[in-house]
Amino acid sequence: MIQLPPSITSGTYDASTGVLVVTGAGMTAGDSIDPTKLTLTGQGGSSYTLTSSAVTASSSTSFSITLNSTDKVNVNGLLNKNGTSADGGTTYNLAAATSWDATAGAPADLTGNGVTVSNVQSPTINSATYDASTGVLAVNSANLVSQPGSANDISVNKLTLTGEGGVTYSLTSSDVDITSSTYFSVVLNPTDKASINTMLNKNGTSSTGGTTYNLAAASP
Repeated sequence: MIQLPPSITSGTYDASTGVLVVTGAGMTAGDSIDPTKLTLTGQGGSSYTLTSSAVTASSSTSFSITLNSTDKVNVNGLLNKNGTSADGGTTYNLAAATSWDATAGAPADLTGNGVTVSNVQSPTINSATYDASTGVLAVNSANLVSQPGSANDISVNKLTLTGEGGVTYSLTSSDVDITSSTYFSVVLNPTDKASINTMLNKNGTSSTGGTTYNLAAASP
C-alpha cells in the first residue's frame, strides 16, 4: 500500500486558552511538528506565522499547540470572531510550509484548511494611572490583541477621561500598540495633556471637587 504524505485537513482554535488543535492525515504518533512552518490567515486577509516551540503528533491524524504569549496575542487579533470567518468576513485558513511535519519531511499544504474558532473574548479596561508631569496614561486591561502593522492596536481617540466637575474629554493623541494582552500606554500630545491636567487636578482617584476619575472606551 502506498503511504500518502502527511497533510492538514482543518483546525480548531480556543482564543481563551490559546490552544490550536490541528486535524490531518498521514502522520505518525510522535512525529516532530514545527509550528514555525504554520501560518494563520484571518481579519482583513492578514497572516501570521507562529513562533511557538515544536510539538509532537499525538496520533496519525492530530497534533495540538499551546501558543506562546506573543503568538496568542497576534493570532487573537486575526481570529477575532467565533466560527470560521473573521469579523471582516475573511475565511480562516491554516497554511503549512514544506517540512511542517519535520520527521516526515511533509510537503506544503497551503489552502483549504479551515479553522473553527471559539471563546473569543472582548477586550476590557480594568484600571489606569496617569502621570501629570510626563503626560503618560498607563492602562491595565484584559484580552487585548495585536493588529498587523505598527501603532494601530489601540484607537486612542476612542478613549474618554472624566474629571473635575464631571467634565469629559476624548483624547486626540496618536494610536499606539499594546505591550501585552493586559497593558498599553499612551504619551499624550500637548493639547491632550493640557486639557487632562486641568481635569485630573489632584493626586489619587478623585478631583479637588470630588469627582471620581474614570476612563471610558468606546467601541470601534
